[in-house]
Amino acid sequence: YGDPNFTTDGITWDKPYEMKNGFKSDADVDGKVTMLYLTPGSDAGLIVHAGDDKKSGGADVKIFKDFVAGEVVPLYVIGGQYFYGEDAAKDFREDAFTFGFVPMSIGDNGINGTYAPNPRSVIVKLALAVPTVQLDEDGKPVLDETTKLPIPLDVLSFFKVYEAEEVDGVLTPKGDPLAIQRIDYNQSPSTTSVKEFVVQLAEGVTLNNTKRYIITFENEDYDASIEIDLDRQAPNLTFASVTFDGIIKITKGSKWDQALFPSYRAMDVRDGDVSKYVYVKEGEGIVDTGKVGEYVIKLTAVDNWGNESQISFVIQVVEGSSESGCSTASALYILNLLALVSVLAFVLRKRNA
Repeated sequence: YGDPNFTTDGITWDKPYEMKNGFKSDADVDGKVTMLYLTPGSDAGLIVHAGDDKKSGGADVKIFKDFVAGEVVPLYVIGGQYFYGEDAAKDFREDAFTFGFVPMSIGDNGINGTYAPNPRSVIVKLALAVPTVQLDEDGKPVLDETTKLPIPLDVLSFFKVYEAEEVDGVLTPKGDPLAIQRIDYNQSPSTTSVKEFVVQLAEGVTLNNTKRYIITFENEDYDASIEIDLDRQAPNLTFASVTFDGIIKITKGSKWDQALFPSYRAMDVRDGDVSKYVYVKEGEGIVDTGKVGEYVIKLTAVDNWGNESQISFVIQVVEGSSESGCSTASALYILNLLALVSVLAFVLRKRNA
């Protein structure tokens, strides 16, 4: 089992397996070694941190169930990616030392990279950290004489967002850049360089997911651009019960029971569970319990980008006797009330986005 001094017992979140410097590369860089004890077929892995930083940045390596006991596997880690295999070193070098925007990807840890979570914001992840404060020739922050804090750079001037169009197969900026209100990023006094930013567009300026956009970065040392990944996929709206056949039968003249309304679930790839914002559009939830017939009720799910999906069910009003009646007006009012309340909730959500 190698070095007998490796920690092998009492492993908890705050007491991980020990890692040690086990070898050096040709460039005199220390390589880490750890001893893992696994149950066959189970997952284990590493959470990679930079120095004393407690944020891993999503650099979780969870592939060890594919390895063979006793096998030595070099892993190269950058940001939320890791490389192993025949071309690992080459792929790592290209990503680690090439400046650019990290493209959006969706994995077990959620969304990573550069994308727009809503029409007024763009989350940016760069492959390399860039200075956000003035640095001297030795790379140390230049302090303000009064506040004794690092002097910030004009980070807002580094970024521009353009509507784009394809010209001869190349996505090209179209017109003037969109107005940016501010750039959010880690501005703690101990932070001198950052690779993650949030670009907030100005009031009244929004992205339209029927169009295409480019975000650019440029400072004294680097420049790059990427198409902004917009959400064009509607939520997946389904009925909660797998046995529900889409039909609800009620007797003519009976009182509508809201408990009969079927349960549903709406899941969005980016926004997660949006079930509480499902609503019935005006005119798509009318039922007359005083008249025999079939009434189609349509449910609509909408995400932060306005992408919609619909499902429907049928209320069948059939002949029969009923001990208590219900007027047409009150029946219509119940289903329309569902629509009004749900739409109001969604509108409030959109305003606060």
